[in-house]
Amino acid sequence: MKIVDWTSEQIDTLVQRYRQRGITEGGKFTLSELLLEQKRRTPSKFGGVEVITGIIELARKSPTGLITYGDLYRYLSGGLPWKGNATQSEMSRALDLGIHHCVQNSLPILTVIVVRQSGILAPDAVQGIYDECKELNVDVGISPELFVKKQRALCQDFIDTNGLSN
Repeated sequence: MKIVDWTSEQIDTLVQRYRQRGITEGGKFTLSELLLEQKRRTPSKFGGVEVITGIIELARKSPTGLITYGDLYRYLSGGLPWKGNATQSEMSRALDLGIHHCVQNSLPILTVIVVRQSGILAPDAVQGIYDECKELNVDVGISPELFVKKQRALCQDFIDTNGLSN
C-alpha cells in the first residue's frame, strides 16, 4: 500500500507513535515521509510550487535578495491586501508547504529569504524553519541561526544561477 492510500487518521496515528517513542523510522514509512504527506494534504490557498516560484521571482527583483511576507502574499493572491491574523495563518501554511517542496526537491530552503517588513527574520521564524527541517530529516547542524545563514547563501546562489526549470 502506498502512502497516498493511507487515511489521514492512519498517518496521524503513526506520526504520534513515532513521536511517543522518540524514533523516526521502523514502520512502513519514515517519520519524514509521513510528515511530508501530512503537509501535502494540508489545505492551503497556495501550493508549495506556487510559493517557491513566487519567492524566486520576487527575490530576483529585490535589491537585497530578501522579500517580505506582504510582498509574497500580494504576489500569490493577485494583489489582495494583508488582513491580519487570517492572512498570517494562511501565509504560515503556505510557507510550510514551501519548505516541504524544497526538501522533496532537494532545493535550498528558500523560505529563509522571506522576512518581516523590517528586513529581519524573527527569532521564532528562524527556530520554526530549523525545527521543521530537522523533523524532515534535513541536516540542520546544531544552530538555527547558522542553518538559516547557510541556507540564505545557498538560496542566493540558486536564484542567481538556476531558479526553477519549468
